[in-house]
Amino acid sequence: MNSKVFSFGCLAMLCITPGLAQNPSSTAPGPVGEVVMKTNIGAFKITSPGDVKAFGKIQITFKGTLLIVGYDSSVPIVASAGLNKEYENKQRERTEFFGQGTVTLDGKFRAIQFFGRNLDMKWVGNGICRVYGEFDKNGDTGTFEVKGDQKRFWGSGGTTFTVPPRTNNAVAPKVKIKGSGG
Repeated sequence: MNSKVFSFGCLAMLCITPGLAQNPSSTAPGPVGEVVMKTNIGAFKITSPGDVKAFGKIQITFKGTLLIVGYDSSVPIVASAGLNKEYENKQRERTEFFGQGTVTLDGKFRAIQFFGRNLDMKWVGNGICRVYGEFDKNGDTGTFEVKGDQKRFWGSGGTTFTVPPRTNNAVAPKVKIKGSGG
């Protein structure tokens, strides 16, 4: 009898153990998605989806200005030659780069803002992104493609999307309204 119970216990452990294994994104504070963004002229802002900071690994090649707010990570921000750190305020947690090159970061952040040209970006993480495209000489505003969805245009009036894409069973971002009220 004891050997049968022991055998059943071992078999149960073998079935459960694979479920306990961690995948690379399991250490992230929330679900993870992937987006590729490209534009010849445009701007974007990535913000947090509520109380939890936006996060992820971002590699962005551009010509223009990039502002990173509230970066929190043991991995430092890496900027290539051609980019100058124009502004850094540790008390306000702001770092701004200007020029042409590539920035790579991997961590949590309150916001990332960009304005410029020749953007090519890959982001694997979680957050809300607003994009504003400008028409280039070909009449294009840029594209973004969230993995699992179709390629979409930035548009010139502003477009907002979430990474990962929001599903009907996902938790809606918290809306914060500032003001004294009426």
